[in-house]
Amino acid sequence: MDTSEQLPSRLKFSHPFVKATVEVMKKLKLEPVALPSESELSAFLSRKIPAVTLGITYGKESFAPEHAKVRIEPMFKGIAQIVGVMLAIDNGVCDESSLD
Repeated sequence: MDTSEQLPSRLKFSHPFVKATVEVMKKLKLEPVALPSESELSAFLSRKIPAVTLGITYGKESFAPEHAKVRIEPMFKGIAQIVGVMLAIDNGVCDESSLD
């Protein structure tokens, strides 16, 4: 099959979860990047479950495993980013807001 069966969905930049995620990134001096992509994220968003994709590090040639490389040092901030976003979720940032 050459086509996707996922319906396009997105979380608006004004959603509290997106705002909280960007705030975590800014505190860690990470630059938010907003790019369209097809991923597991669509499965959550199409079911009205707030979700974002977080990058943990930088890599090269991920589609060629024999040549793939990742940078180790950025992983520390990447993991801290996950913890910060999880704390925001735990503090209720996703509780009452519906998807637009």
